[in-house]
Amino acid sequence: MLAHCGTRVASNYTAANVPGLVHVTNGATLGFYKPTGGYGFATQGKSVISFGAGFGNSQPFAQNTVTGAFYFGTNNATLGNAVFYLNALNGGFAFTPMANSEIILQTPGGSGVGTSTGVAVSPTANLVYVADPVNTVVTYLNASKPGYGIGGNMGNSIFAAPTGLGANYVGVGKNTVVVSESQMGSAYFMNANNGDPISVVGNKANLPLVNASTPCISATLVNQVQVNTNGYQAFVLCGPSVVYINLLTTAPNYFISGNLLSSTIATTGITTPKDFVYDSSDNTVIVVGGTKIISLDAQTGDLINSLDVTTYSCGAGISLAGVAYSPITKQIYVTDTVNSEVYVLGSSSFGLTSGECATSVFSTATDVPGPTKIGYY
Repeated sequence: MLAHCGTRVASNYTAANVPGLVHVTNGATLGFYKPTGGYGFATQGKSVISFGAGFGNSQPFAQNTVTGAFYFGTNNATLGNAVFYLNALNGGFAFTPMANSEIILQTPGGSGVGTSTGVAVSPTANLVYVADPVNTVVTYLNASKPGYGIGGNMGNSIFAAPTGLGANYVGVGKNTVVVSESQMGSAYFMNANNGDPISVVGNKANLPLVNASTPCISATLVNQVQVNTNGYQAFVLCGPSVVYINLLTTAPNYFISGNLLSSTIATTGITTPKDFVYDSSDNTVIVVGGTKIISLDAQTGDLINSLDVTTYSCGAGISLAGVAYSPITKQIYVTDTVNSEVYVLGSSSFGLTSGECATSVFSTATDVPGPTKIGYY
């Protein structure tokens, strides 16, 4: 059942109102911080949102870079399948109280069980896309109010994965939704407006990502998706590698020399990547994991920059889990789960902004211990 479906609409955000805040979550709590540390809003109460339960520790963020509204998926099937609408301008739910901003997704067969491990948003189509691996579907939601996005009903707004494939993570470009799945280890593509399937080269339903000759050696390693919204490229994290995909052709294909082997780039020095982000201004892919951060050229796959945070003696047992990039400050923000800290790096120098931890790190331990995901707006 879809909860709280009414005539409410999201606040009328504008790009001029961008607060320039970092938001961090550990699955139970979301905190808003200034890029230099400290609460993002005047009072602690507005800067910290509690969900009252653990919805998993790696749930996705999807942010509308035009309006500032963002969407928070769940990764715990026992608590039901939900997506939350949040307001990045006032540190709260878009439609207070919390229940008004919680969308309970319907599931085929009415089981009510599912997860929202992948969430993406298209400002142009005004739709949110949710990947549910339990039910192997992608659900389309209206990005402005709690409701199904295509025709206003479940039947038009739930798209089943191609036969034999799953639905784990999702990204969206100008006109294309990219779904990665770990059942067979592939990516498939849909029309961003109506969910119609888009065939890949060779008129196939999906693009295989797994090969024993690449670092992406197992379907279970297939992970998150990032899409260049200003162009026609997609990137899929798969084990210690990033797979580059071309969306520009009439049928998606690998885009470095047209084959998987040359389009699967190793995440040099990071054996277990945890998160990655695409930086459109510098056309780079930034990956984090363990104690390291690297950036790859989004056209060639060449290693551009690399940093081992232990170089700065920031803390013991560092474990990097999430990464975000600010097109405004040109800085990179990375979460450290073990030390409950956020590291602030310069995107050009790829080092801590001040060259030392004392002034380039802030703690989230008080309100968001063990942060796993991070975003910026």
